[in-house]
Amino acid sequence: MREPLAQTTVRPARQVSAAILLRDNQLLLARRLPRQGLGGYWELPGGKCETGETPAACLRRELAEELCISARIGACFSRTFHRYPRGLICTHSLFVASYHGQLLLREHDQLAWVAIPRLLDYRLTAANVPIVQRLQAWWRQSG
Repeated sequence: MREPLAQTTVRPARQVSAAILLRDNQLLLARRLPRQGLGGYWELPGGKCETGETPAACLRRELAEELCISARIGACFSRTFHRYPRGLICTHSLFVASYHGQLLLREHDQLAWVAIPRLLDYRLTAANVPIVQRLQAWWRQSG
């Protein structure tokens, strides 16, 4: 007689939205606070989607909460997956078509407008590296 298969629980990927906020061939990066997980790393602004929330609605909410801006979200740029020790995340990176308000720091300790070719000079979170690489390739092809 065969042993029953052990049941495993597969958790779905955590849905995250990230901003592709461009200005004069520069991308906005934000540095995580030292007390946060991955403190000191740079990332695309954004955050975790709440249950039932679309990636665009999530990004609009996160930008208001983190940077005090009201944003009009544009097209999806990419969807990437990364496995951290705590689990798998799916990052939806979306263009920010426009925003109004002054950028203020609430969840980060620094902001930087970075020239697209120089993005990998920053210590990025692992989940953001493939997004930035795709953005650089897209930018070179669009050039």
